[in-house]
Amino acid sequence: MGSEPAYQQVASLAKAPGKDQSWAIDLLAQVASEKELPLFVSALAKPSPDNVRLSALNALNAFKQPQVAKEVLNNYPSFSPSLKQKAVALLAQRESFALDLLKSVDSNAIPKTDISMDMARSMASHKDASIQKLLEKHWGKVSPPSPGEKIARISYVQLVVNRTKPDMNHG
Repeated sequence: MGSEPAYQQVASLAKAPGKDQSWAIDLLAQVASEKELPLFVSALAKPSPDNVRLSALNALNAFKQPQVAKEVLNNYPSFSPSLKQKAVALLAQRESFALDLLKSVDSNAIPKTDISMDMARSMASHKDASIQKLLEKHWGKVSPPSPGEKIARISYVQLVVNRTKPDMNHG
């Protein structure tokens, strides 16, 4: 961040509710040291607005501590549908997080329908036997996407991106 005073100023903005909170969390996420983890976790909770919670979820992608999965799962019921999708994507990417997510599905804490077949297939890439067992229990035999399917998906996304005119006003 350059200097300690600048860091402290951004950190104080990230802690205080307001229009700059989401921006400050996004900026701190680029540093992503363990020092910021409690701040990101606290931003997940209600009454934080969805844009702040989304910034916190994005920031938590950089962390692999078990506390991250626990906090995301604890806050999951209060997430909007779009935040739930982001949370599932975050949890599916790491083997230990994916197992926690699937255990939550198994205990009916999270509806099975909140996890798309694409996410289930993504989790099948983890070689953990417990993950495979839970996937099979809830979705049947699930295999990870083949290299050909991954290439086809990348090609499709590139096609969509190249056909769409950028709109700087709408991101």
